[in-house]
Amino acid sequence: MKTRWFVLVLGGVFCFGLQLKAQRTPFGGGLVGISALSADGRSLITRSEAAVSLNKPENGPALNFFGGVHLTDLLSLQGSYIWNRNRLTLTATRTSAAEGSYYEMSRHSTQHSVIGDLLLYFRDRRSWVRPYLSAGSGVVRFTSRDQALLAVREIPQLPPQEIKSNAPALRRCGH
Repeated sequence: MKTRWFVLVLGGVFCFGLQLKAQRTPFGGGLVGISALSADGRSLITRSEAAVSLNKPENGPALNFFGGVHLTDLLSLQGSYIWNRNRLTLTATRTSAAEGSYYEMSRHSTQHSVIGDLLLYFRDRRSWVRPYLSAGSGVVRFTSRDQALLAVREIPQLPPQEIKSNAPALRRCGH
């Protein structure tokens, strides 16, 4: 229900904004920063075995290039390209009454994303502070490559040397 109202309000503002015939002003820029990924883990315990896997990411470099056009004082369209690279350490162990195995490996991951956004501002461009809502979509390409096997016992089922994924992205945020 909330999503429906959000779409209706956003559509109404968009249509109203196009009728204002404000001068369309292009903008662009870039950012350099640090990419911080969140760690993750999973465990599975049954009567006959236990398995645990962990993902420990390291901070890495990030780049963001963006450009767009202010359609009105309160409405803008923006496109952005975002790149980041991070090191990962994967750890997994599996034990049962008869045997046990584990591994720890380092990997490099890279993400490329291209996103188009609609931005709705709550104050005009002359304001020092401009809170806004944005919604957009695009595509994200994720790649992860095996760098080194740091520890291993027995012959566990290892992840593929290279993992690639292309996925649609939906983004919604407010600042």
